[in-house]
Amino acid sequence: MAAPLSHPQSTDERRAAILVVDDRPEQRFTLSVVLSELGDVVEAASGREALRWLLQREFAVVLLDVNMPIMDGCSWSRTSPTAATVSRSR
Repeated sequence: MAAPLSHPQSTDERRAAILVVDDRPEQRFTLSVVLSELGDVVEAASGREALRWLLQREFAVVLLDVNMPIMDGCSWSRTSPTAATVSRSR
């Protein structure tokens, strides 16, 4: 079995913030466990909760479930301030 990759960081370096958005708790848990080696993972159970997180914090990566009730990943990407910033910068 191969050893896990290590990501050396100085004490000054901040870890990337990763937002995982899924309505299924087991999916959020699985993704959080896998991604926790790469950065600080924040979980949101809905698109609306994800939007609230974006008002509080900056994220390097946002992983979205495209099959959520009320506000799915596609709708979220059209409403998100982050998505609007990305599309304006192109």
